Amino acid sequence: MLMAEALRSLPAQKKPSDVVIPGLLDGLEVIKGRFSAAIEATRGLQAAE
Repeated sequence: MLMAEALRSLPAQKKPSDVVIPGLLDGLEVIKGRFSAAIEATRGLQAAE
């Protein structure tokens, strides 16, 4: 039932090309930033030992 309701609501939604979601396509940059932060945190822990 949930899927049927979702499908019925599709015509009322904007097309994906009409919607701008900030950062939606920034996936790689976000991943690189998180990875760098994790590496730096790990280095900080190792230095404290």
